[in-house]
Amino acid sequence: MKFCLLNNLYPPNARGGAEVIVELLINGLVKAGHQVLLITSTPEVKYAKEKIGENLQILRINPKNIYYLLEDKNQSSLKKIIFHSYDFFNTAFSKIALAEIDAFKPDVVLTHNLKGIGLGIARKLQHKNYFQIHTLHDFQLLDPHGSFWRAGVINPCQNIFYKSYRLFSRFFIGRPNVVIAPSQFILNKHKEFGFFQNSVTQAIFNPLSNLNNQEQSEKKIDEIFTVLFLGQLTAHKGAEFLAKTFKKFICPNAELLIVGGGEQLPLMRDLAKLDSRLKILGQIDHDQLSVIFQKTDLLVVSTLSLDNSPTVIYEAYSFGVPVLVSDSGGSKELVKVDETGWVFKSGDENDLLTKLNLVFDSREKLPILGKNGKKFAQDLTIDHYLERMLVLCRNSIKSQLN
Repeated sequence: MKFCLLNNLYPPNARGGAEVIVELLINGLVKAGHQVLLITSTPEVKYAKEKIGENLQILRINPKNIYYLLEDKNQSSLKKIIFHSYDFFNTAFSKIALAEIDAFKPDVVLTHNLKGIGLGIARKLQHKNYFQIHTLHDFQLLDPHGSFWRAGVINPCQNIFYKSYRLFSRFFIGRPNVVIAPSQFILNKHKEFGFFQNSVTQAIFNPLSNLNNQEQSEKKIDEIFTVLFLGQLTAHKGAEFLAKTFKKFICPNAELLIVGGGEQLPLMRDLAKLDSRLKILGQIDHDQLSVIFQKTDLLVVSTLSLDNSPTVIYEAYSFGVPVLVSDSGGSKELVKVDETGWVFKSGDENDLLTKLNLVFDSREKLPILGKNGKKFAQDLTIDHYLERMLVLCRNSIKSQLN
């Protein structure tokens, strides 16, 4: 079969989980003998095409917007509004991309994150009757900056902006044949706003890039109880909330490792001065994760905002580490309570402390939960993901023919 994939970013221009998933999909499809065309962005030349091996072509097109997507952090509000207004249409990108797609004649078009390359290309693909699968990696269709569910109270002007943005997003994303997401939560959240009413939708857990084969070393009861936070040190990720709650955790034989970088790193270091059990490791290389997880008893995902399906939970399971997660968003869908981990009420200090004490008092069971999580992770291969995706394709095509 022929597959065309569209994603706004791809290495070396990358910054998130969507690029990892797209790369895994490409490798899996090529390995299975399918022909693949990837279309993505570049800040450099107008467009460039390269062939990699027999079955993979990569087309990079300059979106020609007022700034490149990876430069969006420090832009003014006015520039961002202009950027998104143009981005809905982006005829410069879509004209080149659609010509290449027509020449390639794919059986299936897989669209991923389209912010920065033009959401309108999705609707144009549907007008041309291409079979389209759209994958939801985050909340970009609901809010371009990822803040409407984090801000709490928004002012009337912001509310008008969000409503307008979602109206345009819903129109331009149109009606993909199939929509896939790693959590039912994110699918339901989009449906609340009127998206994908006539599409086949399916939650499929993300594939793991690397399955860890190391066995978790079992600790003795009198050894230090090690809790891990791994993620961005920003307010909505809840690292500050976790650290301040942990200070009230009455257990001298315990430690909290804070791993990650971000705007709250100095704050975390200040908090650590008040409690020697807080260990601030900062940003580390990915290949050091194995050492960190080997000494970890419990991973805590303390998100205060709406998460989709955090990769860090998958990684913890692959290392045989149980998890304690906030009930905000899709994280809880990855947890089988008392089998692979536990869930606490988001932002609730008392509930988090209760669960930490529960885990500490029953830590002899942690190796069993870790093994259960490892079994869960072993099913998250790219081959399994592609198998489910292709079944969805065939079933959807059959239903349309009937």
